[in-house]
Amino acid sequence: MMYARTFGRSTFATLLGILIILVALPLLVFAIMADQAWLDVHMLPDIMVRHWHTTWLNIERLFALVAALTLVFVLRPRLIRWAETSSIRSVLRDLFFCTAALGLAVGVAETAMRQLNWHYSAWVIGQEPLRRTNRLIGWENVPSREGVDAFNGRILHYDIDRFGHRVAKATSVLDPARPTILFVGESFMFGHRLEWSETIPGRVEAMTGVQSADLAVNAYGIDQDYLHLSYELPAFRQPLAIVMLFSPGMVEREFRANRPHLDAALHWHAPEEPWRLVQLMKVVFPFHTLSTIAYRLHTSRSVLIAADRLANSRNIPFLVLIPVFVPESVAERRIRDTVLEGSGIHSVVVALDPAWRLFRDGHPDFRGDEAMARAIVDELRRHKGLGGNPTSALPRSGYQLSSNVTAPHSNKQPALSP
Repeated sequence: MMYARTFGRSTFATLLGILIILVALPLLVFAIMADQAWLDVHMLPDIMVRHWHTTWLNIERLFALVAALTLVFVLRPRLIRWAETSSIRSVLRDLFFCTAALGLAVGVAETAMRQLNWHYSAWVIGQEPLRRTNRLIGWENVPSREGVDAFNGRILHYDIDRFGHRVAKATSVLDPARPTILFVGESFMFGHRLEWSETIPGRVEAMTGVQSADLAVNAYGIDQDYLHLSYELPAFRQPLAIVMLFSPGMVEREFRANRPHLDAALHWHAPEEPWRLVQLMKVVFPFHTLSTIAYRLHTSRSVLIAADRLANSRNIPFLVLIPVFVPESVAERRIRDTVLEGSGIHSVVVALDPAWRLFRDGHPDFRGDEAMARAIVDELRRHKGLGGNPTSALPRSGYQLSSNVTAPHSNKQPALSP
């Protein structure tokens, strides 16, 4: 009887040791294998913070290595001794209480986060420009107001008309009957922390004399851009062109299901409300499987093609603006090619000097918006015949598009090089 008990404890201790090794093994593999090449495949780039991915990954690799070594060389021997010197009944009882305590901790943490109203949101109530909930799109600009934002010693004004469009002045009225260039996008296109005259729509309007309609809303994903365009376009009687912004460094937001979103078949889905702890885990570990990334990129491609067809249905030139802070990463180029290659969509890539960012902010400054506005005007003049001469040469940034450029209206884009 004593031998049987000892044998049972020994077997259980051995199994417990093997279980701990199996738990530690994935952590060790992650710490060893998750290099830059792995990061480029499983973690999407972020145009707002270019280099934080590498730093964050190295921190997580170090954490995984320490956790694996602690499990194998510190925790495993102690748990084996505990299993060998305790009865099976007491071991099972302790494991039950540990599991119950863990489940209780998860429940308490989830409840506390819900009570504190913590959730990962693309916009914050009270943050300029103010937004309000929209059931179909998620959110929209609060109309008929003048927002004021203090940043870097400047007082910035966000003048929003009664339709929620940004305009030059609060008293300005966007005339839907006039010839108009429509701009669709998020904070880059909106001109976050810039005055109207410094924004992409503002600069294009000044260069061409054609009315600009800034339909951009901060933090939109590309599918929200399309939904917004579909809703707004019928109001404009003479749209001369539609310019939609797409950035490989913003694709990450397409994975957020806690907002209205489209699938690859362009079916609309209401916002999901995942567990707060799940949202937190996705923030801390923003990694994706290859199949998940492929599906979301396919969705982005489908949305852009649908937007192009919507414009073509009214014989409106459609242009996709792709801003790239150089040098372009391998991941950014791969995403750009996957989404646009062979789509037939007219697009223009604009290389931006990394110095053309707002201080302590990832958004382009007035020089970046000027460069994008000039590229848009040149493309539209070639494509639509808006009249006027091509814009003057861009300020030298030390970066340029490489010379192996394909035809101007091809969706094949040149590589970026320093």
